[in-house]
Amino acid sequence: MSVARWVASLVSSALILSLGIASTVRADDAAAAARAYSQGQAAELAGQPGQSAELYETAYRFAPHPVSLRAAIRTHLNAGHRAAAATLCERLLARHADDEKSVEYAQQVLEQVRPEVARLIVRCEVDCVVLVDNQATTLDSGIEHLVYVLPGSRSLSVRFVQAGVESEVQPLEAIAHAEVSAQFAAPILPPQPTRSELGSVRTASVPMPVPVAAESTGIAPIYTIAVAGAALLLGGVATWSAFDVAKAHDSYDRKDRGAEARYEEGKKLEQRTNALIGVAAGVAVTAGVLAIFTRWHGDDKEPKRAAVGAGPGLVGLSLSSSF
Repeated sequence: MSVARWVASLVSSALILSLGIASTVRADDAAAAARAYSQGQAAELAGQPGQSAELYETAYRFAPHPVSLRAAIRTHLNAGHRAAAATLCERLLARHADDEKSVEYAQQVLEQVRPEVARLIVRCEVDCVVLVDNQATTLDSGIEHLVYVLPGSRSLSVRFVQAGVESEVQPLEAIAHAEVSAQFAAPILPPQPTRSELGSVRTASVPMPVPVAAESTGIAPIYTIAVAGAALLLGGVATWSAFDVAKAHDSYDRKDRGAEARYEEGKKLEQRTNALIGVAAGVAVTAGVLAIFTRWHGDDKEPKRAAVGAGPGLVGLSLSSSF
């Protein structure tokens, strides 16, 4: 096998390995979290803080890590969404109180925006999500929510998750730096038909319970370690290629016979080295994103499935196996 074919094979293998970000573990989708987080970074760099905030929130829904939540708060602030940023700060304080960096950041942001928004406490008899001006303002359901809204006349309602119905809309007059509370009773549902009403043939369907998503457990460490290993391997190959370029350059400087041919060969070697450096850097970035969502502690005895894929314009590979 020629050196060029060997390098091409190595790069292809490393790319496939780096796309292990699509690996999934039963009961969670940490791969989707990693993809959403990467897309959020791209949107943020492109100057789209609103879209970036939504993507960071999506990453947090898939894998609740404080890094994603802090990124969502930051980009909401950049987009001018003060109420949304304050709401996520309360969640950061409630769910990640053991993370000193997150607590400090959330308190700083709340101190900054609290005078400009109204604090709203919503309690429901059963699980619900809060809607302000017909827009959901909570990441998930619960019986108590703490959200912030901009001052002014607002409409407030909730959606009851189990029943799949919404409450009546309540008018809300929000005042900056003030606090208001609201309560919502459980919805009154029509009675279920009795056995006698059903007759000898049962025709009414029994409502099935809404499945509850299992808590995310994160990416297995093997995937992050494998991608990091690929990055190191590619870095080594790129270093070797750089020495090869230097050797060719010295040969060309001697200006012996065939110097022009050596010059062309050196250009090709330099192009190969630049490509290897770019691929190695990309794999290293992927490893860094994966590390955020890696489950470094704890045992997972659930069966696992691995899948590798690529986005538009990239070669894709799909593997499936159970462990």
